[in-house]
Amino acid sequence: AAALEPENPAIWKNRSEALADGNRLDDALESCEKILGFEPANTDAWIRKGGILIRQERYDDAIAALNKALELDAGNAAAWAKKGEALSARGSAEDALEAFDHALDIDNGLEEVWKQKGTALLRTGSNREAAAAFGHALSLDPHDSDAWAGKGIALCNLGRYSEAVGALDTGLSARPEDTGLLIRKGRALYALGRNADAAGIFDRA
Repeated sequence: AAALEPENPAIWKNRSEALADGNRLDDALESCEKILGFEPANTDAWIRKGGILIRQERYDDAIAALNKALELDAGNAAAWAKKGEALSARGSAEDALEAFDHALDIDNGLEEVWKQKGTALLRTGSNREAAAAFGHALSLDPHDSDAWAGKGIALCNLGRYSEAVGALDTGLSARPEDTGLLIRKGRALYALGRNADAAGIFDRA
């Protein structure tokens, strides 16, 4: 179909999405470039390009693409969120937090961004703020096991072991073999004096 309508951006968008879903990232990127070749001000295409580059672990290129999207639309929450994701993956946690905050200032109902912010805060050692960020995510989706796991880790780091065990249990309900979560739960149980329970958890890990 793309060969029949070479300048139809909707076709190239659909093609890019299908190729990305099939993990054909180079081909998906080429389709984004096709759109940008005749619509260089297509913000969504720049965001899509950034997302593909993140998956290819080309973080600097992804940030450049997302900066271009933000030059076109500084109020685009999706572009800020993707930029934060790229910065976080590159190891620039502080810069990532700034990008996530921009996204959430525009739309504070982005549950995934609250989780990403929580993860970045854990990396900076800001455990109280991380617990709050994961709590925001859970207010939007109370059944998100990843958010419960993140909150449990933050609470464990804060020494709030009883609360941590409850949160980690919920996280483990979806990931029962997650060694990292099991170890953290075991440590929390040990800190609470529940040595036998802790030993059972360590055996599972």
